Amino acid sequence: SALVILLALAGLARETSLFRLELTLREEDRNEETGARPEALFEKWNAFSRVTVLEDAGWDRGLSQTAMERLGGVMPEQREALIDINAFAPIVRFDGDLAAVAHLRDVVSNIGYRLLGPRPRVAIIGPGGGKDVLGALLFSPREVIGIEVNEILVDDLVKDRFRDFAGDIYRREGVRILVGDGRSEMHRVEGRFDIIVANSVATWAAQSTGAMTLSEQHLFTTEAFRLYRDKLADRGILSVSLWDEAEHSVPMRLAATWLAAARASGEMDAAAEIAVIGNRWGEGRWFSTVLMRKGGLRFDERERLAEIARELGFDLIHIRGIEPDAPTDFAEFLAAPETFARGSRHELGPATDDRPFVFYTLRPADALAFWRGMERSDNAAFTSLALSLVSVTLLVGLLVLAPLVRLRRRSGEAGLSGREMLYFGALGYGFMAIEIAVIQRFQLLLGHPTRSLTVALFALLLASGLGSRLAAHRPRVRPVLGLLVLVLGLVQFLGAPLLEETALGLPLLWRIAATLALLSPAGVLMGMPMPLGLARLAPRGGDAIPWAFGLNCATGVLASVAAVLTAVLFGFAAAFGTGLTAYLIALATAPENGGKG
Repeated sequence: SALVILLALAGLARETSLFRLELTLREEDRNEETGARPEALFEKWNAFSRVTVLEDAGWDRGLSQTAMERLGGVMPEQREALIDINAFAPIVRFDGDLAAVAHLRDVVSNIGYRLLGPRPRVAIIGPGGGKDVLGALLFSPREVIGIEVNEILVDDLVKDRFRDFAGDIYRREGVRILVGDGRSEMHRVEGRFDIIVANSVATWAAQSTGAMTLSEQHLFTTEAFRLYRDKLADRGILSVSLWDEAEHSVPMRLAATWLAAARASGEMDAAAEIAVIGNRWGEGRWFSTVLMRKGGLRFDERERLAEIARELGFDLIHIRGIEPDAPTDFAEFLAAPETFARGSRHELGPATDDRPFVFYTLRPADALAFWRGMERSDNAAFTSLALSLVSVTLLVGLLVLAPLVRLRRRSGEAGLSGREMLYFGALGYGFMAIEIAVIQRFQLLLGHPTRSLTVALFALLLASGLGSRLAAHRPRVRPVLGLLVLVLGLVQFLGAPLLEETALGLPLLWRIAATLALLSPAGVLMGMPMPLGLARLAPRGGDAIPWAFGLNCATGVLASVAAVLTAVLFGFAAAFGTGLTAYLIALATAPENGGKG
């Protein structure tokens, strides 16, 4: 019966396209005449991603149809660097003559430059293959600083394999490229900027598969926007460009996050600071730029922005006081964001470092109603995880709990008692829930999901192994669990926030060392309760120990999904709290001594 249920859920997921991932090159990259996919010019893996470089695809998401017609339908030559298949980092051919790439002035992601004065100072988060750097150079900046997390794009592509093709853009005078996480490097960089640009820096490849432990976006949270506001000059601009669908819900979340950051900085009315310009890309879909100007957009600037946008063929999605090109709810939303959000079918609240899933805009009830055919795209992960939780819960019940209960009824000495089931099940759930929450929480400090996965997992597994070895000395299990709950509480509510506040601007090795120092004591204690509980079962013999291991592992798998869903709905602190609660249950059901019955 368990197999039948699992197959039914898998079929349902397949039919609703929730688990599909296109593992081939994009359909847009097929040769129009032969239908064949182009040969990869370069491919390399690192801990962050897989990068594949293809021939020119002949399109640009930021150029309007008007601009394309002006170019005669022929795009200047470029190469496509695909990151994890779904993220797009173009490398534009550049021979040193900026006039040859003048079309980049007209992409929607560069429209913010037209509101700046002469010789702006520019910061670009995620310059990728250098296209955004070229766009900035067209506006005669005095300096361009790019912050790129993926060293393959910088060291292997633009500075090496495609150096001549890209005109050695990253070594050009006035251009400085920093390799590192955007938040961490922005903390350390000196001076203020006239514009901070973030163009398509978030990949949705992980999100579309349901891998939400690897898809948080700490670049677009209230705390991040407060940092950007501090780094912007007076009347500086933050420009964020991304895909925009589902009734502009993602730009609205970005706007709500900017408003929250402004309020935290003491500015209570920042609605006049926001404008949204979109390049239409099909019905109900845009590639949009959200402009957030510190100090507000003056009326003459709003009129000028509208005039430029219409001249370039873009849609006015929102400019305060100017009629949009198509009806939107943006003005109503900005007038009362909290009230509007409560009545919306989308999640529109500001993102925070505790809950940084800014691109997930479906409400939980709608995400679960997959039969309605609502807009999903990047929201599909939530539903796939919910289905995973249902299937894992059913399997744990059918394959582990039901046989244990049956054994208990047939023989009081077989299997585990109800109290022992709670103890070992709670240990499995608690360990994994804490592990998942820690991996997610420390992504911000360590700068990338895979780095957080590596460091946090290393700290917890190594330390818990040491704790299991120390358990051979048979300490009392209840004091160990009580101390564990206390230490975990200190890590969550004091240690992690303190590290984020004080260590984010430190070099990476110092941040790794601080993470190891914070997590290791908790890891030692987390490794002790399981062997102490097994020692109590050892004199009994029989199948009690295998069942304890099986139940512990099963609830751990359950926690790996449930903790992520909890983080999306309520935040990392809540996910961490479920692990603490599990350890409290283990404390309440633990034997008095780990070595005696």
